Amino acid sequence: MMLYKKLLLLEAVESNPVKEIPKEEVITKIKKVLNHEEREKGNEYLWNRDRSFWRFINIFFHSGCRRTELSRLKVRENALR
Repeated sequence: MMLYKKLLLLEAVESNPVKEIPKEEVITKIKKVLNHEEREKGNEYLWNRDRSFWRFINIFFHSGCRRTELSRLKVRENALR
């Protein structure tokens, strides 16, 4: 739409066909949030099955960052000393 407005001002096109296309309605789904009991059940399950993934989930949950940011973290050698 912005491109056609500029082209109309420059008189490069005679009409704006994009103006006649109606906007599509966007429906956003409400995300399901776990309650305290469900979180505890998942926490216990991961603790017993996969401790490294349990650790990742807890760091992710408490950090508030995105999964891609967390997966790009790298351990520095002097940080472990």
